[in-house]
Amino acid sequence: MENNKIYHEDCLIGMSKIADETIDCIITDPPFNSETKMASPFRPDSKAKMSEEEWFIYNNMSARGYNFWFNNVIKEMYRISKKGTHIYIFTNWKGLRNTMDLMEQNFIVLHDLITWDKEHFGVGFKYRPQTEFIIFGSKGKPRDVNSHSISNLIRLKRVSKPYSIVQKPVELIDKMILMSTNENDLILDPFMCSGTTALSAEKNKRNFIGFEINKENYAESQKRLNLGGLFSNSFNTNVD
Repeated sequence: MENNKIYHEDCLIGMSKIADETIDCIITDPPFNSETKMASPFRPDSKAKMSEEEWFIYNNMSARGYNFWFNNVIKEMYRISKKGTHIYIFTNWKGLRNTMDLMEQNFIVLHDLITWDKEHFGVGFKYRPQTEFIIFGSKGKPRDVNSHSISNLIRLKRVSKPYSIVQKPVELIDKMILMSTNENDLILDPFMCSGTTALSAEKNKRNFIGFEINKENYAESQKRLNLGGLFSNSFNTNVD
């Protein structure tokens, strides 16, 4: 399996091909299981019809089904991480408790909860959301960070014209990459979406590997990577 490449496949299948203790850092924004296209009491006239693929992609799993699936993802993330690897997982307030529990059940040591303040609130029915959370953990005793003067509150505007509503600013991923990795380290993102983690890795002279199951997201990631001029020969191109 080559580095500096996004694979169009299920991350569980992809990660199974990676050797134990290969990855230097994980940064990922998994589906939040937020019922994006599920008919609900608030939308009784919804005519959304979902294929088996969309049932997952659009976050319409039951809570129990989602936790069972994501537990397997975290197990693989732990297996392929080197000792001391930093692991960052995005979540919202609904998924925060379960995600932290799943990480600890799989022996990931939790260190902090980073809050991303988007500087402007979004849509909502009651208190309108302006923040998102990033759980920071490690495989065992963590490697040292590259700075001891960074706040766990990050104020940064969201992407102004995003490809998708979940797209993160490259500058946000930069902060974690610069905090937790060195040049030529290998960064994994099992849920690449439109390729933001890959763009940040390339920008900061890190290697990356990622997976994206949705064909539209995958196509957008390839478009962005090609525009960014990735796949420089200066990078290591193999995963053992």
